[in-house]
Amino acid sequence: MAQTTTRKELKNIYVDIEEILVKILP
Repeated sequence: MAQTTTRKELKNIYVDIEEILVKILP
């Protein structure tokens, strides 16, 4: 259970970073 939660959190963080990169990059 804990592993799944960690994976979900990491995925959410990764998506946030990707969104920020898309906004910054031209």
